[in-house]
Amino acid sequence: MTKAFTIALALAAAIGSTSAMAQQADLTSEIRVADLDLSSSAGQAALDRRISTAARKICGDGKRTGSNIPDRAWLKDCKSQVRGQVTEQLGAAR
Repeated sequence: MTKAFTIALALAAAIGSTSAMAQQADLTSEIRVADLDLSSSAGQAALDRRISTAARKICGDGKRTGSNIPDRAWLKDCKSQVRGQVTEQLGAAR
């Protein structure tokens, strides 16, 4: 099993008009999985927490420059993309 993998998103192209938020975000994160037993519920829960942490790092708070109001649709899409990439990379590692 892969010890760790890196998630990188091309958010600006995928999300369009909110690309300013993508430019402000850190678009990579590493998720370690070697220490997890993904066949157990505890291992899956730990992976879920790590994915959530990576998504927060990559997606940021979703606030546009000059605004305190987060773009919830953008955040939801960004986090969905992070989860999709993790699933894809885990499938390729097996």
